[in-house]
Formats: sequence, structure tokens, C-alpha cells
Amino acid sequence: MREQVIIGMLIALLREDSVKSIEGGVNPDIDCYVDSEPLSIKTVSYKGGIRLKWTSNAVKAREFIKSYEPMCNMLVVRIVWEDLGEMRFIPLILQQRIFRRLGVDHYLEYSSTTNTRGVNLSQQAEEILNAQLESTNLSISWQRSGIPVNPMDKWVDYWLDKSSL
Repeated sequence: MREQVIIGMLIALLREDSVKSIEGGVNPDIDCYVDSEPLSIKTVSYKGGIRLKWTSNAVKAREFIKSYEPMCNMLVVRIVWEDLGEMRFIPLILQQRIFRRLGVDHYLEYSSTTNTRGVNLSQQAEEILNAQLESTNLSISWQRSGIPVNPMDKWVDYWLDKSSL
């Protein structure tokens, strides 16, 4: 859902003809195309790691790690409510260069503990990627609007409105 909000922002800022959203299923790593270039949007809360693959299945995680190679530009949106977060664009060519330099074992991070959530970009890889000039960063002050929104009420109203058709 967060990715859809970011795609909406990209459409508003870059024009609809520059941004093509993806209908689910074909490639879960690509969220949209911007000027025909594939883009993966990663949203992160606070200081959390960048999750490249969501899975609690250790076999699926190992398959992902074994076959992983960066395949598209990445937009990382770090949301820090009531503080400074960021939006960072990491080009594919930069990811590929750092991936080749570090190798998969140092580029990716996975722990097969009882409550794992998937495969992350390693902290080392993220720090190196962020330090490169090609990695573009925009600081964002994340402030709540103060307008109370109850998601359940919002969706109840939506579905009630649809049922009247």
C-alpha cells in the first residue's frame, strides 16, 4: 500500500505519461516504470533495514539469495514520523557495481531465526551505496497532518458507497 502512495506522488510530480504502474504478479521486484526504466520502491520505518525479499520461508529466502542480482533502479523511502527521514534514489548501475565488489554474502543479510521476515540489504552495502555520489538523497520532514483518519471508517465508507451502485 505504501508503494502505491509513492507511485501516486511520482505520477503527480513527473506526469502520468512518464510513470507506468504495474499490475501485480509479473515481477514482484518492480513496482513501476519511470521513463521506461524499472523501479523498485522500498519503504522503511525509522532505522529499519531495507527488505529486498519478504518471506518467512527459509528455503525461499535461500533460493532468492542464490539467484539474486540487482535488476532495477531503487527508490528507498525512509519514514520517520515527527522527524527527518529521506527519499533516496539508488541507480541500478551503482547497485550492480557494489554487489560485484562485496559479493552476495556481504551484500545481502539473512538470519534464519524463528521470526525472520526475509532478506535485507546488508547494513554495510547500504552504507556504501548511500555514500556514493550517484545515490541521490532528498531529506523529508515527516509530520502528521493532525487530521484524524480512521482506516476502518474510511474503507467502510468506501464500500458503502460502492454498494449503492
